[in-house]
Amino acid sequence: MAMAHSLHMKVVAEGIEADAQEAFLQFRGCDFAQGFYYGRSMSGEKFLDVCRSNQVPGSIGSIS
Repeated sequence: MAMAHSLHMKVVAEGIEADAQEAFLQFRGCDFAQGFYYGRSMSGEKFLDVCRSNQVPGSIGSIS
Protein backbone atom coordinates (compact mmCIF):
# COMPACT_ATOMS: atom_id res chain seq x y z
CA MET A 1 0.00 0.00 0.00
CA ALA A 2 2.82 2.39 0.82
CA MET A 3 4.43 1.81 -2.57
CA ALA A 4 1.18 2.40 -4.45
CA HIS A 5 0.44 5.54 -2.46
CA SER A 6 3.97 6.85 -3.05
CA LEU A 7 3.20 6.50 -6.77
CA HIS A 8 -0.11 8.39 -6.26
CA MET A 9 -2.13 5.26 -6.95
CA LYS A 10 -5.23 3.96 -5.15
CA VAL A 11 -5.21 0.52 -3.49
CA VAL A 12 -8.01 -2.05 -3.80
CA ALA A 13 -8.06 -5.03 -1.44
CA GLU A 14 -9.91 -8.14 -2.61
CA GLY A 15 -11.34 -11.04 -0.66
CA ILE A 16 -12.40 -9.24 2.53
CA GLU A 17 -14.48 -11.60 4.67
CA ALA A 18 -14.21 -10.32 8.27
CA ASP A 19 -14.28 -7.21 10.46
CA ALA A 20 -10.65 -7.73 11.44
CA GLN A 21 -9.51 -7.69 7.81
CA GLU A 22 -11.38 -4.47 7.11
CA ALA A 23 -10.06 -2.84 10.30
CA PHE A 24 -6.49 -3.80 9.39
CA LEU A 25 -6.85 -2.37 5.90
CA GLN A 26 -8.40 0.85 7.21
CA PHE A 27 -5.56 1.24 9.70
CA ARG A 28 -3.00 0.71 6.94
CA GLY A 29 -4.67 3.24 4.62
CA CYS A 30 -6.27 1.00 2.02
CA ASP A 31 -8.52 3.02 -0.30
CA PHE A 32 -11.10 0.46 -1.46
CA ALA A 33 -12.12 -3.10 -0.62
CA GLN A 34 -14.37 -5.82 -1.95
CA GLY A 35 -15.36 -9.27 -0.84
CA PHE A 36 -18.06 -11.39 0.79
CA TYR A 37 -17.91 -9.13 3.85
CA TYR A 38 -19.76 -6.51 1.78
CA GLY A 39 -21.99 -8.76 -0.30
CA ARG A 40 -22.17 -12.08 -2.10
CA SER A 41 -21.95 -12.38 -5.85
CA MET A 42 -25.25 -12.18 -7.72
CA SER A 43 -26.64 -12.58 -11.19
CA GLY A 44 -26.90 -9.65 -13.54
CA GLU A 45 -30.68 -9.67 -13.18
CA LYS A 46 -30.46 -9.58 -9.37
CA PHE A 47 -27.91 -6.75 -9.60
CA LEU A 48 -30.31 -4.70 -11.73
CA ASP A 49 -33.11 -5.36 -9.22
CA VAL A 50 -30.88 -4.16 -6.36
CA CYS A 51 -29.90 -1.03 -8.30
CA ARG A 52 -33.51 -0.23 -9.15
CA SER A 53 -34.62 -0.62 -5.53
CA ASN A 54 -31.69 1.40 -4.07
CA GLN A 55 -31.04 -1.42 -1.59
CA VAL A 56 -27.27 -1.74 -1.52
CA PRO A 57 -26.14 -4.85 0.42
CA GLY A 58 -23.33 -3.94 2.81
CA SER A 59 -20.87 -1.13 2.42
CA ILE A 60 -19.49 -0.70 -1.06
CA GLY A 61 -16.63 1.54 -2.03
CA SER A 62 -14.18 3.46 0.09
CA ILE A 63 -13.17 2.05 3.46
CA SER A 64 -10.97 4.94 4.56
